[in-house]
Amino acid sequence: MTYDVLTQQNARKTLQRLTGIEWSTWQYLNRNYNKEQFLSDEDYVKRILDKEDCFLPAFRELEFTFGHITTSSTACESIRNGGLMKLACTNKVTELGLFLSNHDVDINIEQHTLKYNGRTYDISFGDCPPVHNREEYAAWRVGRKLYYDYCICGFLSYSKQPYGGYIHKRPEILKDMDELLNTDLAAEWVTTHTPYEIVVRVSADKIVYDGRNSDSEQEKVMNYLMKAYWCSFSDMENVILLKNDVEIQICDILNIRPFDMWR
Repeated sequence: MTYDVLTQQNARKTLQRLTGIEWSTWQYLNRNYNKEQFLSDEDYVKRILDKEDCFLPAFRELEFTFGHITTSSTACESIRNGGLMKLACTNKVTELGLFLSNHDVDINIEQHTLKYNGRTYDISFGDCPPVHNREEYAAWRVGRKLYYDYCICGFLSYSKQPYGGYIHKRPEILKDMDELLNTDLAAEWVTTHTPYEIVVRVSADKIVYDGRNSDSEQEKVMNYLMKAYWCSFSDMENVILLKNDVEIQICDILNIRPFDMWR
């Protein structure tokens, strides 16, 4: 079952799809919602589901649609040809990997090293060094992106305010590399690349569930039902993370389009 809350209109369709309750009914119920009578929005929605005798699908049956934000100077040619890859900066097939190669930045994932301008940096991701050890800390931040924070991620829904990492301007790792190498890679990237949204579908078993590990199937689907409910009536950001070994094949890319929301 498709779960799509990328836009408010899509969220309303998803809310209706999950519950079988028409959007016009949700509108009416929301207008008459007295928050003082309930502990939370979730309690209120559960009351509606019980009253309407709704049976929710299992979490594992959901197929999530989300937007992955990137920047490109080639209209995302490498993604169109090869899908979304993890550790894109280490693969010269990708736009980022080729950019780094052209600037003589050589990353060796197996050896935990980054070579540049005749120097070799240890980018192992271990204990965080003190911030005042500038070079060690900068190398650690690069390593964190490569060995910890490297999964494919995106947005189930967007806030109108830009995401804090400025991913619509340049890859986050370039800023970390600039700190380590004393370069201007991020600034150069910004002048030649524009933002794109890669709209993707992925099954529930491939995402990192945004909740308690102990949650049941029904608690999980209720969690995402509430996101659909809130997105139907308001502007809010919901981030989605894929499991570390998951990549997106071409067949699961639904659209590639310019992204103008955060300009």
